[in-house]
Amino acid sequence: MPLRTKLPICAALLIFALPAQAKPDAPRIINPGFEETAAPDGSHPQAWWPANGRQPLMVDKETAFAGKHSLRLEHRPPFVGSSQSLDAGPWQGHTIVLRARLKGEKLGEGTAGLWLRGDSASGKPIDFASSYRQPLAATTQWQVREARLFVGPETEQLVFGAMLGAPGTLWVDDIELQVLPAPTEPMSAAARQYLDAAIALIADKAYYADRVDWPALKPELEQRAAGAVEPAGTYPAIERALAALGDGHSHFLPSSRLEELMSPPDKDWDTGITARMFGRVGYVRVPGFAFGNSARGEQFSRTLRGHLDGQSAAGACGWIIDLRDNTGGNMYPMIRGLSGLLGGGTLGYFVGRDERTPWNARLAGSEDGDLHALPRGTSAPVAVLQGPQTMSSGEATLLSFIGRPHTRLLGQASGGFSTGNRMFPLPDGSALALTTTVMADRSGKIYGDSVEPDEVIGDANRTDVTEAAAREWIEAQPGCAD
Repeated sequence: MPLRTKLPICAALLIFALPAQAKPDAPRIINPGFEETAAPDGSHPQAWWPANGRQPLMVDKETAFAGKHSLRLEHRPPFVGSSQSLDAGPWQGHTIVLRARLKGEKLGEGTAGLWLRGDSASGKPIDFASSYRQPLAATTQWQVREARLFVGPETEQLVFGAMLGAPGTLWVDDIELQVLPAPTEPMSAAARQYLDAAIALIADKAYYADRVDWPALKPELEQRAAGAVEPAGTYPAIERALAALGDGHSHFLPSSRLEELMSPPDKDWDTGITARMFGRVGYVRVPGFAFGNSARGEQFSRTLRGHLDGQSAAGACGWIIDLRDNTGGNMYPMIRGLSGLLGGGTLGYFVGRDERTPWNARLAGSEDGDLHALPRGTSAPVAVLQGPQTMSSGEATLLSFIGRPHTRLLGQASGGFSTGNRMFPLPDGSALALTTTVMADRSGKIYGDSVEPDEVIGDANRTDVTEAAAREWIEAQPGCAD
């Protein structure tokens, strides 16, 4: 997306522009420069809220692009972010842009930037846009980033803010929301061909394609792609078609993102896996794994297996497998790394409209692959920790434990993305990740939504309580109670 700069002005002032076609009573961003504080010590910005509820927002009184303050986000897995909402009514039928100044320090791999979402009256997400396709360098001075969104007729609320899902620190300042002029040129033939092909693919392959009234949606898609010359100009229309499926999982991947996901690891790449011992109980935190590169996948699996082997050698009688921050990605490095606990049989199924495909933990991805040998691994007690951030492939890993003997699931309901995505390439190097199946456990029980734990732990933020409950259960099991 093109970047648009402006002259620095005091961040305490309202930065807002409304062309003639927008209603003059459109709501405005409150505290766009983070100058007003709400906490007694002046640390929390007024009118802004944590996007994940797990970490307070911090006003930085020493670093600012304009004015005296900025918002500072310090990374905490899986992410930390800010949010604010506005009534979308006055914006309906217009393309809007959320723009801000961002500054980063020691940013690692992951997402960092602005996000903008349109919700229905019931709170259901309809559209999403972000600046994540405009990545920041590891350390950078203030730069403009933006997210654009078409506000459709069903959008009743706009929710927006900044997010940091990578190691490091992100500063945010000088936020503005603007309406963009409506395009006057028709879509080019090349753009139309690209859009038509993408929509046909979605309608044919997506599991929930029958939910969509495609003829009724077509005028809105045409409006979103109006004036497009290149395929990139149709991306907002394609993303709207994906959102209309309502599965919350299908998404668009630009070529730059695909290249990142397939990139080989560098020498400093950190899998994010952590492990420790609680007495005779081994603990392993298994984060999400987003990459498709085989070398990264093998490194991830090998690290997992190494932790399990080390804990077994240290006398572990059971394990806590923590999936609470596993937001998904590629499930196979996860379950292959855990194969010493899971065994080699069928662990679950992908259930499509016309087929049912089993999955297992074979290291080579076939029945001929060797399994990780872990003494007593498949019979040892295992407590699996789960929560709202356990999503997608994290949920596939979670389901792989259901039906395993001596296993207990603790925590809160998972994120509700227990569906399978398949990649469909597009001519410009981008791709559609379409939900084509729902997941089932090894007994054949179909999910497709949240996975409930065996034992609910009420407060997801009190990790010590969750881990203590898991350890207490394991230590009471045969083989650990001796």
